[in-house]
Amino acid sequence: MGSLLKGSLMDVVGAITHLFHMLSLRIWALSKVVPFGESS
Repeated sequence: MGSLLKGSLMDVVGAITHLFHMLSLRIWALSKVVPFGESS
């Protein structure tokens, strides 16, 4: 039962890191497309 709990915990951590990675990529892409402030 302990290994099952650890497996599910790893799945949750993996999903969170995946979502965070996709969100940061989207923010990076948006910052590239839409320049913030003055860009010379």
